[in-house]
Amino acid sequence: ATLDHFTYYLQTQHPHLQKLSEITPKIIEEYKFIFLKNNQSGNIPRLINLTIVLVTDIFQYAIKLGYLNDNPVLHIRLASQKDLKPPVTLTEDEVRVLIQSLSKDWRVITEFLLWTGMRLEELVHLAWDQIDWPNRCLNIALTPDARSPLSVRTVPLHPQVISLLKELQMKKQDPLLIFNWLNA
Repeated sequence: ATLDHFTYYLQTQHPHLQKLSEITPKIIEEYKFIFLKNNQSGNIPRLINLTIVLVTDIFQYAIKLGYLNDNPVLHIRLASQKDLKPPVTLTEDEVRVLIQSLSKDWRVITEFLLWTGMRLEELVHLAWDQIDWPNRCLNIALTPDARSPLSVRTVPLHPQVISLLKELQMKKQDPLLIFNWLNA
C-alpha cells in the first residue's frame, strides 16, 4: 500500500519517468512537500516516512543487483511528526477492570496475551512442547520448519504467565495444545 501511494504520486506528477534511475532527490522532496501541503491528516507524515524508508531499501537492492550506482534517497530527511497523538492504549486500572469483568477462561487468555504480547493466532496453536521451563520462555515457530534458530521467536515468561501456565498444566485437558478449548 505504501509503494502504491508513492507509485500513484509518480504516475500523476511525473508520468514521463520510465526507470528507477530517473528518480532524483528533488522528486522525493517534491513528494514530501505535495502530500504534506495537501493533507492535514496525522497519518501523512508516517506514510511519507515509511515510503522513504521502503524506497531507500528498493534503491539499495537495485544497487546490490548492479542496476544502479547511487541511492538518491539516502540523504532525504524524514517528514516531521511533531503533532502526532500517542496510540490509544488502556491504563493499568482499565486493564484491571477489563480482566475482572471477564469469565475465568477469557481472563486467562487476556492476561496471557497481555503479559506475553503474543498474537491470538499464536495462542490458538500454542503447544505444551513450546514451553522452555528452565529458561522461562516460549519458543514460537515463525515458519513451518522450526529447526532453524531464525525461524523461532522467543517470548520471555513473566512470573504471572508462569503461574497461569502451571494452573493450566494441572487441568491439562489436551496433551498437545495449551488453549485447546479455543479450537473447539
